Amino acid sequence: MTQTLPIIQREYLDFITQHDATLAAELVEQMLSDAQPLVATLVIAAETGQIEAALRATHTLKGIAGSIGATRIEHVARQIEGAMLAETPIAGIVPTLIAEIDALRSANRMTF
Repeated sequence: MTQTLPIIQREYLDFITQHDATLAAELVEQMLSDAQPLVATLVIAAETGQIEAALRATHTLKGIAGSIGATRIEHVARQIEGAMLAETPIAGIVPTLIAEIDALRSANRMTF
């Protein structure tokens, strides 16, 4: 499902940065930087039964991704959040989240 979504909604990112490529690249890099500790918190919290902390990290990641138009990351974070709320295991979804973060990192290097 995520493969049909754009890695990033370029038109939205252009809109919020007023077509400033430097600012767009900085926003994406900041989001990627913020994602690393959030994913770590998500994984550790989920593994240790700290569901509230895992939900907070996931919700924050979803919001940050959505705020810059990182559609795939937002989508996968929403899936993880829903799975946790339904008390469904997330171990099979987390690798997809990490892969989408890596895809955005690669796209950011090539685009800007």
